[in-house]
Amino acid sequence: MSSLIRSGLHVRHFCNMLNQNNKSSDSKYVRPVKGLRKLITDYLTKFVGSYEDILSKRFPKAFKVYQVFTVGTRSLYTDIIEYLRISRELSYGRDVHSLSYQELIVYYQTPKDLLKVAPTLLVSAAPFANYVVFPLALYFPKHLLSQQFWDNEIKFNYQLEKTTKRLKHNRPIFRQLQFKLNSIPKQLPDSTDGLDLREQCKLIFDKIGSGTHPTVEEILNVAPVFNQEPYGLSHLPTIHLIHLCKMHGIASYPRKIPRLVNYGRYIHELDLAILRMGGPTQLPFHDLKHASYMRGLNPFGCKPEELIGWLDKWLLISKTLNGTSLSLLLHCPIFLGYNQPSNWKLIYK
Repeated sequence: MSSLIRSGLHVRHFCNMLNQNNKSSDSKYVRPVKGLRKLITDYLTKFVGSYEDILSKRFPKAFKVYQVFTVGTRSLYTDIIEYLRISRELSYGRDVHSLSYQELIVYYQTPKDLLKVAPTLLVSAAPFANYVVFPLALYFPKHLLSQQFWDNEIKFNYQLEKTTKRLKHNRPIFRQLQFKLNSIPKQLPDSTDGLDLREQCKLIFDKIGSGTHPTVEEILNVAPVFNQEPYGLSHLPTIHLIHLCKMHGIASYPRKIPRLVNYGRYIHELDLAILRMGGPTQLPFHDLKHASYMRGLNPFGCKPEELIGWLDKWLLISKTLNGTSLSLLLHCPIFLGYNQPSNWKLIYK
């Protein structure tokens, strides 16, 4: 014990001497830069500030590589940190319903981004591999890099390409729905307007076939046939499930139904998050377009008020269903977007 006390006294004595030396030397070492040192410091400050401009002018290709991977890596790192924070809070008991819209987007998208770009980053860590990997990744950014590394032009072209591919599955799904119309059991209860569910579905299909869309009320009235045969997820044929996966941008490998269920629940959580923040009017235009795209509407060329009006209908259906009929929610791109002008222009341009 006495040795500990003595050592503590020595440490305190040393700290006191250090503080006295610092106080006595403040005037010598902590003072404004003057003279030649000030000129050199000013020059270096200006040089460092214009370093990126020099690189961009003298070495444009090298600067592009530097900028893409520096900015992209920093953005990906920020998303990963945010993803880990959200995951940790959920594991400690945070309710998923308390997550904001942006937190849900990060939590869903970051693992996909990391999985996509991980091979490129891992291979580039090998000696001299970056001289091959980086130019190759810049040449095929949509395949070898995640969205954090894309510029606005690449993001626009990629989303336009994906939207076109997804919309091409609308017609096969609609045909599958029509084909199963006579399979709706007649013993299902009638609705308030005197039409049974088979007749109500036929009315909806006729509207879509004639170039219009059913109302929100008409869509909600046929919810029972999407919880059981013939339109429940477990009753859909394989070809229908494949088109449904591709329409939502989901891999159509084995375990299609679990993937569709998870995606439907995710969309529903996003819907609730939008409602908690006050509706689609509170979303920035970029997020408004992304939300429409995820739900089957081509947002390119649409005005903000058009997207808001369309999302309002979707949110009313999602809120009313409250996760009880994921099959109906997953088919809403057909009921609400099949005949949308922006969708038709993109498919039949």
